[in-house]
Amino acid sequence: TNPDSAPVPVTGPMTVKARTLNNGEWSALTEARFTVNTTPATSQNIAVAEMLYNPVGPTDTEVAAGVTDGDQFEFVELRNTGSQNVDLRGARFTDGIAFDFSESSILSIAPGQHVIVVSDLAAFQLRYGHSFDSMIAGEFIGNLSNGGENVRLTGADDSTLHEYAYSDSAPWPTEGDDGYSLQIVNVSGDHASPTNWKVSSAIGGNP
Repeated sequence: TNPDSAPVPVTGPMTVKARTLNNGEWSALTEARFTVNTTPATSQNIAVAEMLYNPVGPTDTEVAAGVTDGDQFEFVELRNTGSQNVDLRGARFTDGIAFDFSESSILSIAPGQHVIVVSDLAAFQLRYGHSFDSMIAGEFIGNLSNGGENVRLTGADDSTLHEYAYSDSAPWPTEGDDGYSLQIVNVSGDHASPTNWKVSSAIGGNP
């Protein structure tokens, strides 16, 4: 390493990659991700704000673009409900879908802001455009069951942040099975309560 090298200031979420040169030989590349002025994700500062589990099928135009299944338009959206930046590293969807925010393109979110995980990025952008690109953390593994299933979001310490079993039958909003998204009513309320969810104002949800 060069002792005269200037330090790298970390002023926001960033990935740092480095290697050293020793006697003309480069070391293996190392990588680390950093956030600043953040607090870990908890059940008090992160909520599942919206989920689209049964999108309408692709249009002829979308089929022509390579989309073959409506499930490719699924998405889940989280909201920072706290007053501080939330560090998403270590937060994971472990049931229903699989997604590790430590490997995502978004490591933290500001108060009141949202982050989206999608089933298929190209399909999502085809239907919703590119105005949400800065909010998309990545693609999740698996698909949300059209008939309902258990969803679990865990924190960095493996504690359960939110867990609920949604359904396409009452008392859950049945319109969720017809292309509308489910949206949380009270972010501080019980995610497992069907009455704490409503349907979106339009088919396809409101990401």
